[in-house]
Amino acid sequence: MREIILKWHNANENEKEKIIYAIFNNINQEYDLNVKLETVMPEGYETANGMTDVSKNKVYINLSEAKRDNTIMPLFALVHEMRHVIQYRYKEKFSPLLVRSMQYAIMYDGHAYKLVDGNWIKCKLPESEEYCTELYLMSPNEVDANKFAYEYLLDLVPEWKDELDKVLDFWLPKYKYIKKENVEFELERIYDYIDKNAR
Repeated sequence: MREIILKWHNANENEKEKIIYAIFNNINQEYDLNVKLETVMPEGYETANGMTDVSKNKVYINLSEAKRDNTIMPLFALVHEMRHVIQYRYKEKFSPLLVRSMQYAIMYDGHAYKLVDGNWIKCKLPESEEYCTELYLMSPNEVDANKFAYEYLLDLVPEWKDELDKVLDFWLPKYKYIKKENVEFELERIYDYIDKNAR
């Protein structure tokens, strides 16, 4: 796997696609996930690096963007999304707060979703975009997925440490709007709001 991934920075578009599928297949098999990979983003997510929809058993990766990106961000996004599938498949291995966080999706713009019986219901949070961005970044399932992606890629390619540090720093919450010691309280408050208002 390492030899394949090492080619990423100098790979052409076809080689990048093969690298993405190699990582996907490796994690899919290693964790017995049996999930499908879609390389065209669903409507509304066209500019995102990736996403997971457990209700459809799919991981989405923006392949057209990944082919043009010489940074490791697309690989980080792929491993991050695969971790979300691991979280759903093996809930018993994670904390109760992380498991609860998996039911919710909070977008930067304040749109919030809750997974109920395999369907997503939604509402709009009355918070600022900056607040919602920070809330998204500090969600336990997102923090865990970022940490997993960082460690997975670092283990395979230690010489990417500096680049991985920058990517991880980009995705870490900065605690400008929510104090670190108030994270759990704020998450519970927002989850309660979504529970009451999502339709």
